[in-house]
Amino acid sequence: MKPSSLVIIGVVVLAAVGGWFFLRSGGETVAVDLMSQFESAKERRPRLESFTVGNATIAGTTLNAILPNEPSRVVYTVKVPERAALKVSLGVLEPGWTVAGDGVMFKIVLADSRGYVDCANLVLNPFGSAGDKGWREVECDLSEYSGETIDILFNTYSSAPQRPPRDDKNGDLPAWGAPRIITR
Repeated sequence: MKPSSLVIIGVVVLAAVGGWFFLRSGGETVAVDLMSQFESAKERRPRLESFTVGNATIAGTTLNAILPNEPSRVVYTVKVPERAALKVSLGVLEPGWTVAGDGVMFKIVLADSRGYVDCANLVLNPFGSAGDKGWREVECDLSEYSGETIDILFNTYSSAPQRPPRDDKNGDLPAWGAPRIITR
């Protein structure tokens, strides 16, 4: 076999292996790691002490996470790249699974000069629903904001909206796992 043929075969093999790894990872690239930007988030309320940041293991899977200890809001201001999506895993820490309560409401809102748009609104109640015992990945398409600077609001509430209003914090141990903006 000629040396040039070996080079061509080598390049083809490398391209195939690279393509396999790319497709296996879902074809996404992390464009903005929001975990690494937590300290510079535009807003963290009700107060900085309401949050810890670190690894959280839920149902055997460990993710770097934002862990609020009360109803909260974190706001990031980001410039949205092309072909982008927001990805985050939502969960309730396992010690909260055995405490009677009505769950945690997670709400993600996108805001720009035109107004606010709900991206995700989800209640997780692992005490009342076995299906909520684990991470729940949420993805929000950001393509309509390509090239714009927007605010992304991560909110947790102690109860879902209802009449009469409730504020049941029992078992509320929310986790925002690996929030990031990816591109495809």
